[in-house]
Amino acid sequence: MLITDSGPIHVTSPVESVPRRRSRKSKAFSCMQGFSDQSILPQINEADQETEPEFPQPNNPAQAHVFLSKTMIRAEQCSVCGHKTRFGKMSLKCRNCRILIHPECRDFCPKLCPSTSVPSQNMAPKKGQLSDFAPTTPPMVPSLVIQCVNEIEKRGLNERGLYRVSGGERLVKEMKHKLLYGKAKCHQLAKEDIHAVCGVLKDFLRNLSEPLLTFSLHSQFLDAADILNESDSKCEICQAVQELPTANRDTLAYLILHLYRVMRSPECQMDRMNLSRVFGPTIVGHSVPEPSPLVIMQDTPRQAKVMSLLLSLPSGFWNQFLSNNQENQNCDSVSMAQGGSEGEKHLGVLKRDLLCPSLR
Repeated sequence: MLITDSGPIHVTSPVESVPRRRSRKSKAFSCMQGFSDQSILPQINEADQETEPEFPQPNNPAQAHVFLSKTMIRAEQCSVCGHKTRFGKMSLKCRNCRILIHPECRDFCPKLCPSTSVPSQNMAPKKGQLSDFAPTTPPMVPSLVIQCVNEIEKRGLNERGLYRVSGGERLVKEMKHKLLYGKAKCHQLAKEDIHAVCGVLKDFLRNLSEPLLTFSLHSQFLDAADILNESDSKCEICQAVQELPTANRDTLAYLILHLYRVMRSPECQMDRMNLSRVFGPTIVGHSVPEPSPLVIMQDTPRQAKVMSLLLSLPSGFWNQFLSNNQENQNCDSVSMAQGGSEGEKHLGVLKRDLLCPSLR
């Protein structure tokens, strides 16, 4: 208000508008408008990433065992050999998968352990290569294969249609899960249906990430089976077997020798052709992980042909991989050292003696 002597009274009053209360969202938007330099934003994001807390990652199902020594105060069964531990003796227990074994069974235990989190019974174990389940020392045959074969030869060699009669799918998956995760013991298999035990073995081989004969050698096995001359065909497939990884080769030899005993059992009524049809898709497989329906249709008869050829080789050829004979190893090293045509001739004589004993 302004008062003067010579004039009227003037009153002035400033009018101010009360600002409207803004939400938190609008305040944040106004604050962001104050940053005109766009180069600041990437720096903020990088800072956020640096300060972001690191959460523990789930355990890798393919991690190696971490064995810890444990003095036994009560008897438990070794997951490899099935025998009980003794009071006061030292045993090994994996910190991750909790598998327990004798110290002397360590070399025969699979190198990798499954996830420490126990999956549900309906969850199938993750796929892997055969070497992931095999021991580190020869013969490199997975424990699951040995346990199943031993039980089948105890009770199954008088069963008609062995490997052809299917076991219950649910029971097969449960048994496979227990065997792979060390929750099934040798004596427990004796209580199960023998056809389900056969199903476990086939399911294990069928669901490997790579077939027993491998992707890289698949065409070599098929080509060997297509050779019309029987002697040349056997020589070529023997060469392909020699090129397999050690675990694949030893396991194949172990299975073939087992199938010989199945073929010789009259009660099973499973001759070479029947076993070839059953195990062709399982052992030979395909050249790619996910074959098309056309490839499956084309490969099926050739798979049986390869399997039949493998089952026609003499047992002496397969025994050499499982006997761990030092003399055979020395012979191989001598033939390799000779080199040239002389070494090839010596190797050819060895193959001829294995394939055709009557020609000696």
